[in-house]
Amino acid sequence: MTATDVAPAALRSAQQRLDDIGRRNQVVLLQQSLDEAWPSGPFDLTVLSEVGYYLAPEALRSTLDRECPRLTAGATVVAAHWRHRVDDYLMTGDRVNEIVAETAGLHPVASYRDADVVIDVFDTADGVSVAARTGVPIG
Repeated sequence: MTATDVAPAALRSAQQRLDDIGRRNQVVLLQQSLDEAWPSGPFDLTVLSEVGYYLAPEALRSTLDRECPRLTAGATVVAAHWRHRVDDYLMTGDRVNEIVAETAGLHPVASYRDADVVIDVFDTADGVSVAARTGVPIG
């Protein structure tokens, strides 16, 4: 597992928690921004949680266009963001997830919305449900 954050304090906290449970050697922690080149993979799951709105819409679009084609076939992308306007955010979580949804090669799988949070799940396969993909009988 690889985790990134721009904040050194967040990385120190994560490192301490991993040390406390004896899992530090299972996670690579990197200090970097979302718009920097993503670590080399392969990765089958990418979680964009509470980060997209720190970028301008054009920077987010450019980053996704550059990095998503590098994901493994059938990879899952989860975009989870706060929906309310915040002075420090360059856009709302709804707009972030709209931009993610417009990314070539990503297919919608699931979504959740409430008054506060928007969560969308995509894959790089075909967007077919797990049940349909694996032949699980439905109904």
